[in-house]
Amino acid sequence: MHRRGGPGRTAGKCGQLKPPYDEIAKLYFCEEHPAGEIAELKQKNLKTVQTQIYRARAMLRKLYGKERS
Repeated sequence: MHRRGGPGRTAGKCGQLKPPYDEIAKLYFCEEHPAGEIAELKQKNLKTVQTQIYRARAMLRKLYGKERS
Protein backbone atom coordinates (compact mmCIF):
# COMPACT_ATOMS: atom_id res chain seq x y z
CA MET A 1 0.00 0.00 0.00
CA HIS A 2 2.77 2.47 0.79
CA ARG A 3 4.66 2.00 -2.50
CA ARG A 4 2.91 4.91 -4.19
CA GLY A 5 3.19 7.64 -1.61
CA GLY A 6 5.72 6.53 0.94
CA PRO A 7 5.18 5.11 4.41
CA GLY A 8 4.62 8.51 6.04
CA ARG A 9 1.80 9.33 3.68
CA THR A 10 0.15 5.97 4.23
CA ALA A 11 0.44 6.31 8.00
CA GLY A 12 -1.24 9.70 7.76
CA LYS A 13 -4.09 8.28 5.73
CA CYS A 14 -4.48 5.37 8.15
CA GLY A 15 -4.80 7.87 10.97
CA GLN A 16 -7.81 9.40 9.19
CA LEU A 17 -9.78 6.15 9.46
CA LYS A 18 -12.21 5.56 12.29
CA PRO A 19 -11.48 3.00 15.02
CA PRO A 20 -10.82 0.08 14.82
CA TYR A 21 -9.78 0.44 11.20
CA ASP A 22 -7.11 3.05 11.89
CA GLU A 23 -5.10 0.83 14.20
CA ILE A 24 -5.54 -2.32 12.10
CA ALA A 25 -4.49 -0.43 8.95
CA LYS A 26 -1.36 0.96 10.61
CA LEU A 27 -0.32 -2.46 11.84
CA TYR A 28 -1.00 -4.16 8.50
CA PHE A 29 -0.05 -1.58 5.87
CA CYS A 30 2.62 0.48 7.65
CA GLU A 31 4.25 -1.93 10.08
CA GLU A 32 3.61 -4.94 7.79
CA HIS A 33 2.37 -7.33 10.49
CA PRO A 34 0.52 -10.39 9.13
CA ALA A 35 -3.19 -10.73 9.91
CA GLY A 36 -2.59 -13.67 12.26
CA GLU A 37 -0.15 -11.67 14.34
CA ILE A 38 -2.55 -8.73 14.54
CA ALA A 39 -5.33 -11.08 15.66
CA GLU A 40 -3.14 -12.39 18.48
CA LEU A 41 -1.98 -8.91 19.44
CA LYS A 42 -5.51 -7.51 19.54
CA GLN A 43 -7.03 -10.70 20.94
CA LYS A 44 -9.53 -10.86 18.09
CA ASN A 45 -10.69 -13.62 15.80
CA LEU A 46 -8.55 -13.96 12.65
CA LYS A 47 -11.60 -13.58 10.39
CA THR A 48 -12.56 -10.35 12.19
CA VAL A 49 -9.10 -8.91 11.56
CA GLN A 50 -9.15 -10.03 7.92
CA THR A 51 -12.53 -8.32 7.44
CA GLN A 52 -11.24 -5.14 9.08
CA ILE A 53 -8.17 -5.16 6.80
CA TYR A 54 -10.45 -5.59 3.78
CA ARG A 55 -12.68 -2.70 4.86
CA ALA A 56 -9.72 -0.48 5.78
CA ARG A 57 -8.23 -1.08 2.31
CA ALA A 58 -11.50 0.02 0.71
CA MET A 59 -11.62 3.14 2.91
CA LEU A 60 -8.01 4.01 2.04
CA ARG A 61 -8.75 3.63 -1.66
CA LYS A 62 -11.58 6.13 -1.27
CA LEU A 63 -9.29 8.56 0.57
CA TYR A 64 -6.61 8.29 -2.10
CA GLY A 65 -9.27 8.62 -4.81
CA LYS A 66 -10.59 11.86 -3.30
CA GLU A 67 -7.05 13.19 -3.18
CA ARG A 68 -6.63 12.69 -6.94
CA SER A 69 -9.93 14.40 -7.81
